[in-house]
Amino acid sequence: MAPGPRRGSACEQAFYDGISGCWQPSGVSTTAEDIRTKIKDYKIPFDSHFPNQNETRNCWLNYLDFHHCEKAMTTSEGGDVSMCEWYQRVYKSLCPVSWVSAWDDGRAEGAFPGKI
Repeated sequence: MAPGPRRGSACEQAFYDGISGCWQPSGVSTTAEDIRTKIKDYKIPFDSHFPNQNETRNCWLNYLDFHHCEKAMTTSEGGDVSMCEWYQRVYKSLCPVSWVSAWDDGRAEGAFPGKI
């Protein structure tokens, strides 16, 4: 049987192509709602790059990573900024609000010291 037009996941495509026995790992869900739920409940893991209690550099790098990701996703066609939420959650939980607001003000004024 000739393959049909592309439809949905690989298993759906296999079904439409008449191939039986499509393997899909059990317990793995990739729907957007499931991913959002996992991100929402995610705790910041231990990062071996920052073994000490001082999390200043970790805070700074996650702030930059979020804005790098956000910039990259908005410039790409159909970019989904929700992919960058993890970085935002990390820096918001690590960084003092006063730092974040000062950095946001600096970005708005064009006087931000980091490269984004």
